[in-house]
Amino acid sequence: MNLSFTFDKAKEVQEQFKGKKVILGVDDMDIFKGIILKLLAFEYLLHQDQNLQGKLVLIQIVNPARSSGKDVQEAKRETYLTVERINKIYGRSNYELVILINYPVPRYEKTAYYAVAKCCLVNAVRDGMNLVPYKHIVCRQGSPGMDDAMEDNEGKPLKEVIVSQKCAEAVLHGAQDYVPGVLACSAYVERRDAVAVSVSVVVE
Repeated sequence: MNLSFTFDKAKEVQEQFKGKKVILGVDDMDIFKGIILKLLAFEYLLHQDQNLQGKLVLIQIVNPARSSGKDVQEAKRETYLTVERINKIYGRSNYELVILINYPVPRYEKTAYYAVAKCCLVNAVRDGMNLVPYKHIVCRQGSPGMDDAMEDNEGKPLKEVIVSQKCAEAVLHGAQDYVPGVLACSAYVERRDAVAVSVSVVVE
């Protein structure tokens, strides 16, 4: 993270999207990663609240596909068509709401995008251990060099991750089996109540 290349890239990205909130997605091109669902949700958001047009930009980094089957090719085609449609309907000649990066991105560049993004969306429909939320939070903590590069830094390191209730309940219940008693709110975990767990963590 503490590389001049990263600082320069972060400054470049921030300047490029000055005045806009950057939303980031980093996913493999895979039918289970939910890229198309993310794009459709973003399109729906823009349709529902026209005041957000011109204020948001979604940068979707697509990691190289690990396979080349028919399903992957169809997912790729649908992704391109959806991005094109969103930019055509809601964008302008000098402004694209969705930036699709479909080539290998060096680690220092990804770090810069993580640092600049105000929000990172992970919405895989089926997944194993996904480190994207962790990477986003770590990169948002800042460093002396990054703080200098980020002129528009709000000064508040990101420390929260928002997950869906169903996902959280399943994960919390499984975690207790491996680390019993680790949560002071174990009673809520037994009930698979993610909302109560979140509240109890803050209060207790």
